[in-house]
Amino acid sequence: AVTEITSLETSTALTDSEVVTATVVNEGTLPISSFNLKLTVDDIEVATETVNQTLEPDAQMEYTFTAKADLSVEGVHTVAVEAIADGDGDESNNTATISVTHFAAADIPYTVDFSDESQTGECTWKGNGWSYNMLNGAMAFDATEYHPLVFRGMNLEAGKSYLLGLTYAAGYELFGNYYPEEFKVVCGHEGTPVDEWDEVLSYDGIYTENYFVYDEGIVTCEQSGVYSIAIVPIKSSGTLFIKNINVAAKLE
Repeated sequence: AVTEITSLETSTALTDSEVVTATVVNEGTLPISSFNLKLTVDDIEVATETVNQTLEPDAQMEYTFTAKADLSVEGVHTVAVEAIADGDGDESNNTATISVTHFAAADIPYTVDFSDESQTGECTWKGNGWSYNMLNGAMAFDATEYHPLVFRGMNLEAGKSYLLGLTYAAGYELFGNYYPEEFKVVCGHEGTPVDEWDEVLSYDGIYTENYFVYDEGIVTCEQSGVYSIAIVPIKSSGTLFIKNINVAAKLE
């Protein structure tokens, strides 16, 4: 079985030679000594490569293709990896698929308003922790998988300050018991790990009493480039809602 593709993320800097790495698990009862992995991009086969490595039952491995994926064209790309093995008794779990967007970097001012559901295309996230909440017109975090909500990269200039606006709702109360949220908003150079990005806003034990509230922070950068904003859940009761963000040049 191919369980996931681990190496690709939405970005403004995707190229024609992206590395593709997939996780392969032997969910059968016998060892597998040789099998094929097929890589496709947008339903076009890129390569089929043979893996000559013994994989015991319940064991897993990471495989990186020699062939590269061309994701240089702006837009949404579908990347799939399929395992092909002789005598495979269950082919239903043999393919992992991921959608990756090659964004064009946004110019400032930049606004994302989730009152319009199509604006979910302005951000990306891993797993199932984030989803669109139609009732509130917001992105909702349900505390099942802790991954950041990352927005499209923006063109920022060195030495300038930018005003980040955030509208959100957090926490709830039940029979006199309060269940707050803890999260932070960070900004960093696209292509670097989110956990290394600079903190812009931070919330610990926040409960907004069932209302959406607005807050602001300052973003600065030492060098010009493409930067992204991310919402990073830290400790959640599953009641964090992001209504909108906006980034504008700060008036000096």
